[in-house]
Amino acid sequence: MVMGSLCMCLGYILYALGFNFWILALGAILHGMARAFFSGNNNAYLYNSLEKDSHEKEYQNYYGKISSFLSASCFVAALLSGIIAGWSFRLMIWLSFIFQLTSLIVAMMLPEVLVKKPETTNIFSHLKDAVSEIKKNINLRYLSLSGVFIGVGDAAYEFHAAVFGAVWPLWAIGIARALQELTLTVSYYFSEKVIKKLGGAINTCVFQNIFSWVGSILAVVTRSVISPLFIISGFVFLGPSDTASQSLYQKEFTERQRATIASLNSLGASIYFTFVMTIAGFIANKYNPFIGLLITQIFYLPAIYYRLKLFSHMRKNKVLC
Repeated sequence: MVMGSLCMCLGYILYALGFNFWILALGAILHGMARAFFSGNNNAYLYNSLEKDSHEKEYQNYYGKISSFLSASCFVAALLSGIIAGWSFRLMIWLSFIFQLTSLIVAMMLPEVLVKKPETTNIFSHLKDAVSEIKKNINLRYLSLSGVFIGVGDAAYEFHAAVFGAVWPLWAIGIARALQELTLTVSYYFSEKVIKKLGGAINTCVFQNIFSWVGSILAVVTRSVISPLFIISGFVFLGPSDTASQSLYQKEFTERQRATIASLNSLGASIYFTFVMTIAGFIANKYNPFIGLLITQIFYLPAIYYRLKLFSHMRKNKVLC
C-alpha cells in the first residue's frame, strides 16, 4: 500500500515536470506499478483488519462506505479539474500530487495486520497454490473468470467522454463525468441495503451486469442527447454490485491466497482490457465512438455468462448469499 502510494506520488511529479515524452512515459509506468501494488492488497488489508476485531461479517458495509468516499472525491475532482486545467494544467497535476502525498502519509501510519502463521515468500509457490485453488473451487473459478471479463468495463469507461462529446457540448462533458461519480457515490453508500433488497450478493451482481449492458446498448441505439443518461444510469447499481462481488471473493478466498488470487484476476482483467481497447479504439477511430462503445459491450457478454453460471451453481447448491 505504501509502495503503491509512493509510485503514484513519483508519477505525478513526472507528469507535472513533463518536459518530454519519455518523462511522461516513465510517469505512466510508475502509475501502472502503483496499480500493481494496490491490486488485491487493499481489499485484503480491509478484510484482515475487520477479521482481527471479529467484524468480517460487516465487510460489505465498510467496503461500501469507504468506496463511497473515494467516489465522492472523484466527483469533486471531476467538477474542479476542468476549471483548474483551463487555467493551468500543470497546477492541476501539482494539486493532485499534494493530495496523493497526503495519501502516502496516511498509508505509512496504518498499522500492519499480523500474519497468523509464517508463510513462504516464494512467488512461484504462491502462484501455484493460487492456480490450484481456482481450479478446485468452482465458485472462485466462475468469480475469477467473470472478474477478468468485467475488465472490459474500464474500456467502455474510456469511451464515455467521447460519446458525451459527440452529443453534448464540450463544457458539459465534465458535468456528465461528475454525474457519473455522484451516482456512484450514492450507490456505494447504500450498497449493503441495496444488496439486501435485491436478495443477496450474487443476485445484485447479475442484475447490475445486465442492467448496465442494456443501458450501454440503448445509448448506442438511440445515439442522441439522451444517450449519456443511459450510460450514467448504468452506475446506479455499480456500487452495490462491486461491493457484493468483493464480498463473494472474500468468502471464497483462502487466508493464504487472499491477495494473490485478487492480483491474478486483476492481471487478467488488465490484459483483456488492453486487448479490447486496442480493437475498439481502432474501430472507433475509423467510424465513431458509439461503434467503439458497442464493441466493448460485445466483449462484455462473457462476464454476464460466467456471472449467470455462478448464479445457477449457487442456486443449485442452495448457497445463495
